[in-house]
Amino acid sequence: MFILIKKDIQANHWGIYVGTIIFLLMTYLITLPPTIIYLLTCFTIIFSAFSYDDKADANRYFLSMPIIKADIVKSRYLYSIVIIIGTLLIQLIIMIMTHFTFATHFYMYSWQDSITLIGMAFLMIAIFTPVVYYFHSIINAMFSILFLVGLSTMVMMGELDKVLSFTNTIIFNDIDHGFSLLVEKYFPSPAHVLFIVCASILLYLSMLISTFLFKKKDY
Repeated sequence: MFILIKKDIQANHWGIYVGTIIFLLMTYLITLPPTIIYLLTCFTIIFSAFSYDDKADANRYFLSMPIIKADIVKSRYLYSIVIIIGTLLIQLIIMIMTHFTFATHFYMYSWQDSITLIGMAFLMIAIFTPVVYYFHSIINAMFSILFLVGLSTMVMMGELDKVLSFTNTIIFNDIDHGFSLLVEKYFPSPAHVLFIVCASILLYLSMLISTFLFKKKDY
């Protein structure tokens, strides 16, 4: 399974990872919401791996080898977790370095923000990954995922508007702490712990569903 995870990591050229770090740094310095940038970065890197597999017909190759189908799916979920935690650690390092380098105030994650973002990323993977395994065409899968992203964004912005009490318009740069407030609104104390537990359970169930769908596919 480690070989499969390593394959996913190496699917992106090292320049992509360097560019991602620069992207995270620059967007933070120009005060774009780091929470939105985090979710966007995780989504792009994780689901680009499916595109690479589709172009290279990688699954057909791996299935011709003595590899258990379930391990192929599990490795993709583990790869996703590596990207989710790795991206957050990079953002935290950038925040700490920026805090000691510049006098200007930048938004810094609290532990509640960090737990919330990991949980949200888990939910993103839990919902979208089975969609990829359901469709035979990666294009159809991505169009479906983009539709779900648009729908969930509209719902999320409406909820953020309520907890942040914006008057006339939603201020894009002020929504970072809103995600943590949403968790506290819908989960009892300890809200963030319960949220990450629930998100982890859903991620595991999603892996089981994706494994079932993958086994049914013909390559």
